[in-house]
Amino acid sequence: RQIWDAPAAGFIPTNNSVRFVDRGKGHVYEGGTGTTTRLSNTTIPGIHEAVWMTPTTLLLRSLGDNEEIKTYYASISTTTNSLEGFYLRKNLGQIAAKGNELAYFSYGGLGLLDFSKKPHTEKVIADLPLEQLFLEWSEAGTFALSTKPSKNVNGYFYTLNKSRGALEKVFGNILGLTTRINPSATEVLYANNLLRLSLYDLKNNDSKPLQILTLPEKCVWGRKNPSYVYCGAPEFLPKGNYPDAWYQGIASFNDWIWRIDTKTGEGEVLSDNPPFDFDAISPALSPNEDYFYFVNKKDLSLWSFNLPPIELRATTTPR
Repeated sequence: RQIWDAPAAGFIPTNNSVRFVDRGKGHVYEGGTGTTTRLSNTTIPGIHEAVWMTPTTLLLRSLGDNEEIKTYYASISTTTNSLEGFYLRKNLGQIAAKGNELAYFSYGGLGLLDFSKKPHTEKVIADLPLEQLFLEWSEAGTFALSTKPSKNVNGYFYTLNKSRGALEKVFGNILGLTTRINPSATEVLYANNLLRLSLYDLKNNDSKPLQILTLPEKCVWGRKNPSYVYCGAPEFLPKGNYPDAWYQGIASFNDWIWRIDTKTGEGEVLSDNPPFDFDAISPALSPNEDYFYFVNKKDLSLWSFNLPPIELRATTTPR
């Protein structure tokens, strides 16, 4: 089901709906199962990215006149139907949010902003010897970092503990490496330059293939059922140099939605032959894990897919 037909900048699932930001004007909306309601009338045009911290606080990212990166910390006011907040300093790099805290890259280091205190506090967690790292922040508190992926470049995956600030190399020497850590920071989905999806066990330091072809960022981990992942995966993989061709927009996928049991490696297609073409990015699950939300990379529209219960599934082996 299409929730929003215009480009969406970012969203967060709530109990019975999803909150999202319109890229064009920066307005915040809520929708999902019926009527879509505007929650804020504050106009901030040209939003490239919206990172949600909680259902009522978010960060809006845009480019200024001199191509500087602007980041606006905002709270949704239900009394005035507006966004109330302030701009952070310019040119924060990649960001990752967890609750009231925001981690960010800036000038070779990883910093942390804590908005639970007034005024908010800021500190540097670690000086990083590497540039162009991709950042994730697990619910367990562990930072996951991987090198910028490219077809002919060996990639590496690292973890970093917030309290110790030490960067630890976990695995790598994999061409085109892309990754996604699970919420408990015990397992990592990863793929190589052939987009072969695999699972790495951080406790036992071993891996196993999951048999489908896709990028880990097109997948989301279950929380109620943590051994399951839900992925958008191409029905057919176009020829190309991956993952570069997909990131650069040279190749576009027509996805099916898969559910995979990472314990057994078995899975099932939930949406074969969908009525429209989509290339799923930014996937997320509803709190009850009965809806799979995603943005269609082809036009940045926002969609939901109703998931069948796990106990009723007929298990097949991924092709």
